[in-house]
Amino acid sequence: MRNVFYLLCLVFWLSCHSIERDLAVLKNADQLESAYLGIVGSPSKTYAAFDRLKEKLSIDDWLELSRDTNTVTRGYAGWALIDLEYPRLEEVYEEFLQNDGFVSTMSGCIMMGTTLSSELFWKLKGCARSPDYPLAAFCHDKLQEITAVNIRNLSLLDSFRINSAFQITEADPEYYEAIRTFVLDQTHEYAIISLAKYQREEDLELILNSQKYQFAAIEQFQHPRLWAYLEGIQDSVYTLGFNRLPYFFSVASFPTEAAEKLMEEQSVEAIQRGDTRVIGAIQQAINKYPRLEYLRIVERFWTEAATINLTNFNYLRQQRRGVKTNCGRGLA
Repeated sequence: MRNVFYLLCLVFWLSCHSIERDLAVLKNADQLESAYLGIVGSPSKTYAAFDRLKEKLSIDDWLELSRDTNTVTRGYAGWALIDLEYPRLEEVYEEFLQNDGFVSTMSGCIMMGTTLSSELFWKLKGCARSPDYPLAAFCHDKLQEITAVNIRNLSLLDSFRINSAFQITEADPEYYEAIRTFVLDQTHEYAIISLAKYQREEDLELILNSQKYQFAAIEQFQHPRLWAYLEGIQDSVYTLGFNRLPYFFSVASFPTEAAEKLMEEQSVEAIQRGDTRVIGAIQQAINKYPRLEYLRIVERFWTEAATINLTNFNYLRQQRRGVKTNCGRGLA
């Protein structure tokens, strides 16, 4: 019995010693490393220590490490909490955001510099994009919850996460005031588009004054005043430059006879002018908002401007004929 007791004590001591040794590796690390490094894919000793610790430490241990003075240790703690499917991961992310730190990362041959919160965010993003990954559903759900954190802390975000937050947001009342405040402070494409999704009349001036982003915003809010604006500038289509396509997208988004008439008139003028840029913009707008009422425009392009590539309009002929067409052959 005494020998068994000594043996158990030895095993316990070795286990504790192993944990302490691996913790020391993490606490002294100067970069976040993936499992394999370099051209030949040499195993990372730091990641190996992290991997062993995942099997031995509890969630509470990792939460404590997420507040460590070493940003690399905090980064590994964030990774572990993802792998352990910590249910309140968004709180850890917000802690990182509020008390961020710079961290170097090394994956294969690629070395980068980023912040703790950004690293955790993109780790979740990559996980959610891989449907076959066991944690994909968890990562997707956490990203949705992190959206609320990002909207509350827009001033702390980099441009990539700002864009991502606004692209996910779908007119959730919880976010309205934060988004409107952000738009009042600065002009941002995805912010004004998100604001337009709420379709509130008090935001019409903000939409109209958002300069080059106004057309994308109007696509989200088919209001009579916004239509009057589109109608009023139709004679300026040929001077809009890169805003030509967003203009026609916003026009085609209105399911009205007035929109059909404007598209019809612009298609006639574009053919008369031989302006393939406007014709192309109208084509793409019809492709995005397909309606049988636009078939006349398709027919006109086909008969009067046969040199234009009409591949994008096959779906209109499918609606008319009810048959499949070969997308590579244009309209027959």
